[in-house]
Amino acid sequence: MSGIKSKRTNAYVYFGGYEGDGNLIKKLVLPNDVISFNSSYLEVGAGGNFNLYINNVFSGSYVKGSSGGGNMLADKWNISNVYLANFRAGENIININFTSGSSYIAGGFLRVNYI
Repeated sequence: MSGIKSKRTNAYVYFGGYEGDGNLIKKLVLPNDVISFNSSYLEVGAGGNFNLYINNVFSGSYVKGSSGGGNMLADKWNISNVYLANFRAGENIININFTSGSSYIAGGFLRVNYI
């Protein structure tokens, strides 16, 4: 039982088959006893470029097609460790604000790994 405090766990926010026609807001609820955040990963089929905000704090600009994506392929980003501090235990608000191109996501997810 002493090792339970070091267990790595993932939490996810999913984007359905088509979400958009504007900026997106999602809620990610994490346990209140989170000790630390280890990594975060974003995989989406976005219609255009966008900025990510975690709890209303800027968490990077992402360019469609810059990370392995293309026609009918999702982009995949390891979110910089600099932005891990923007997550917190409890409720987290995830905003995707499109900056150019089409304003939609054609499926994907955001994963947060924590102890």
